Formats: sequence, C-alpha cells, structure tokens
Amino acid sequence: VVLVDNGIPDWKGQTALVSTNNLNGGKIAGEYLKTVLKSGDKIGILQGVPGVPALDDRVTGMMEGLGDVKVDV
Repeated sequence: VVLVDNGIPDWKGQTALVSTNNLNGGKIAGEYLKTVLKSGDKIGILQGVPGVPALDDRVTGMMEGLGDVKVDV
C-alpha cells in the first residue's frame, strides 16, 4: 500500500509514503515574495480549513522565507 500525502499514525501496513515538505515549499514561496515585497506591504493569505497541518506549515514556511520583510497580513 502506497500512501499519498498523509501517513496513518501507528499503522504498519504501508509500503511507502509519497509526500511533500510543506514547510520547505512555503519557505521557497516566501523567499520569492521577499524579492517582490517590501516591509509594510499588505498581503492576504487564502487557504482551506484552518488548523490543517499541511496548510499551517506552508504559511509558517512562507513567513520564515520572508525573513526581515515584515508584511501586514
């Protein structure tokens, strides 16, 4: 059984898991945004259901990637 995107905690039946690193993906996006935004710019973040770990990781990574560019979310 190959799982895609999410593992099943404590389940030993999987052969493989294919997934992305959402934190790193968000960081890459933030590093790009850092080249086109400046501190004080306003941005909006559109995402699905709040509290979904993959989405939260993407936003966290993006904010990390922005570094010292402090945007108004």
